[in-house]
Amino acid sequence: MKTDVQDKPAGVADAPAESSTALQPAPAATSLPASRVPVKMGLAPTSIEEGWRLAQILAQSELVPKNFRQKPADVLVALEMGIEIGFPPMQALQSIAVINGRPSVWGDGFIALIMASPLYRDHDEYYEVAGERRDGLSAEDLKRDDTAAVCTFWRQGKPNPVTRRFTIAQAKKASLLGKEGPWQTYPDRMLLMRARSWAGRDTFPDLLRGIRTAEEAMDEREPIDVEPTPAPVQPRRASQAPAFPPNREIRDGQLAATPIADTPATETRSDAPAAESHAPAAAQQIRGLKVTRTGFVRPRAGEPYYEIRMQTTTGQERVFLTREEQVYREAASFEGTDHLVVATYHEAKKEDAKVLALDAIAIYEGPVENGGGLFS
Repeated sequence: MKTDVQDKPAGVADAPAESSTALQPAPAATSLPASRVPVKMGLAPTSIEEGWRLAQILAQSELVPKNFRQKPADVLVALEMGIEIGFPPMQALQSIAVINGRPSVWGDGFIALIMASPLYRDHDEYYEVAGERRDGLSAEDLKRDDTAAVCTFWRQGKPNPVTRRFTIAQAKKASLLGKEGPWQTYPDRMLLMRARSWAGRDTFPDLLRGIRTAEEAMDEREPIDVEPTPAPVQPRRASQAPAFPPNREIRDGQLAATPIADTPATETRSDAPAAESHAPAAAQQIRGLKVTRTGFVRPRAGEPYYEIRMQTTTGQERVFLTREEQVYREAASFEGTDHLVVATYHEAKKEDAKVLALDAIAIYEGPVENGGGLFS
């Protein structure tokens, strides 16, 4: 068959090719202006300044655990710990828990940390009931003391695995079974977390560096710091007191700045009060007093004593004497403060004069009557 091929008429140009606009790929996206620096996300801070800035931002977020909110210092410590054990910032905040003042890692983060390490080879977790392997536990299984959770880890370069078990009997001995919380709702899960923690720490001590699962840490009782109770101050007479008390003494009604130990006895005043007798005189009180100064008096003759000067709200000065060191110390604790006190005293004779012998002093927070008046 012959096919006629007609020549193109002279002067007729070839048909233009179809527009290539639709076939061309879209132009590349224009790069950001030089004035805008893209923010790198997902990177750990490289300096304390960067870490503190990131911690302040995260502490304001609702996406972090409640125990980290509004606590940038805690966030910063968690970030640093995450860097040390291999967690990125957000995973560190989600996986690290501080329990009883010690950092720990929730069980899921614990296994994730181990599996991400090049030291990890394999692991196996299951339950044992009467020596038989189980994938889960029933209510009847939880009643058997030999029921156990089992965890085994294989480490690279080590031919033998490490296996740890945690049994119902061990949970009972530690008073965990039936304990309020997850031990009541998920006892099988808590058994597994304990076995996992033991096996993981024994297989990878260099990786975990003493870190435990948070589930295990929560089971331990919080240590209580017991401060020794100081022995009660026994009342002593002024003659038994050492020479240190106020580092100053009263001479002829004036406060001396020199220490008592350096002051000769011949330079002190001699108007010692007579020995107080509590029986014959009725106790009285003055309320609303302010302690203005206290001092130690060592007379030439007789026993030394303490002098406590107080002022009423109307400006009247009252002078009290005592030979009891405990009463003096209580009075001295109010000196120089704005606290008002109530003074319990009785009248004692000193030669032909009467003095106010202070029996007790206490803080006073009630209304001031008569500018610090007498009340029997």
